[in-house]
Amino acid sequence: MSILIKGMEMSKCCGICPYNKSSCYCGITKSEIDRDYEYAERLANCPLVLVPPHGDLIDRDVLISNHTIDQYDWSEVIDVEDVRNAPIIIEAEEE
Repeated sequence: MSILIKGMEMSKCCGICPYNKSSCYCGITKSEIDRDYEYAERLANCPLVLVPPHGDLIDRDVLISNHTIDQYDWSEVIDVEDVRNAPIIIEAEEE
């Protein structure tokens, strides 16, 4: 499971990350941060992911499970209304 913290900026390096504990320890990965590396970039195993500006993010699995079968060629069809009515997981965010 993941957590989205709305309004939080992505840290460019471990040295300014809010999860950096005492400047040499990552509170998320529970790993030490080399002082030479601390302000250069984030650790390779950093689990933080930048979520770019986006429209509403929907649950694709729910959308697919509610699909309809086209009676003429038996292919799977997802109607525009199905997309419009899909459950929103994360609301739209603008830049």
